[in-house]
Amino acid sequence: PQFGKDGKMQKCDYCTGIGSEPACTMSCPAEALFYGTIEELLEKVKGKNGKRMDGATKPAIIIVS
Repeated sequence: PQFGKDGKMQKCDYCTGIGSEPACTMSCPAEALFYGTIEELLEKVKGKNGKRMDGATKPAIIIVS
């Protein structure tokens, strides 16, 4: 989230116009954020107790515990 030109909080737009991946996932020091298709993310968390959240999550979210 960030402040827009109107001074109001704006939703994340993934800033993918800057590069191939959002800045937050590239710069996360704990490597806790990932970006990709749901298939790529599910493959990344295989064997790590990850599961796709149920419900109308848009964008889709995977939680790894």
